[in-house]
Amino acid sequence: MRTLFSAGFQTGVTDSFDLINTIRASTSSLTSEVRKVTAAGADDKVLEALYALPVGATGQNLRAFSRRSADQHEHSLAALWLFSVVGLYEVWAADLPIDDSERRCQFPTRGYVSWPQSVAGIGALLNALPASPQLSTVYAEDISADPRLIDRDRVDDALAIYRLLKECRNSLAHAGGAASKRAEQWSETVRMRATDLFVDGQGVPIAAHRASLRAIPS
Repeated sequence: MRTLFSAGFQTGVTDSFDLINTIRASTSSLTSEVRKVTAAGADDKVLEALYALPVGATGQNLRAFSRRSADQHEHSLAALWLFSVVGLYEVWAADLPIDDSERRCQFPTRGYVSWPQSVAGIGALLNALPASPQLSTVYAEDISADPRLIDRDRVDDALAIYRLLKECRNSLAHAGGAASKRAEQWSETVRMRATDLFVDGQGVPIAAHRASLRAIPS
């Protein structure tokens, strides 16, 4: 059973991000090569002979791929990662050991929700940990492989980021990529509440960089 802050969920997100970046790294080179070959008159059969395509892929796929601009490739890959990570989160939330009547784990535990605040959602699980030795044991075993935790007071801020990702996903799926009012609302919410949860490539909070810059005499 996957439980709160599971190492499996974190690994899934990291693996999906690594995969997308690997695809990004190969996209430019592949596009350039296919364009050269098609410009020389190669048809789909030639493309299939030149490139080792997986089962189900065709030369037509490569031809269409090469006609897309770099910006279009970036947009498609970003959307693919967004759908993947939101899906991972939804599966993880669905497996939390919490009563269905209190299942509001896709959303922050206080504020910014449309249902009564008596429904605690993920907060119910947090509060149940000390009262349940069995649940505490499962939780401890699950996080032992990866001790990175979010402070309990910051759970809402972290979930706000996922709510923003979810609203961006919804905008892509249902609004043709145009940001909805809810996406804009959650963008502002994240800007106010979760700035210091963002980190750079070395894991240093972005807010720490800003503080160090302010400390430098002008």
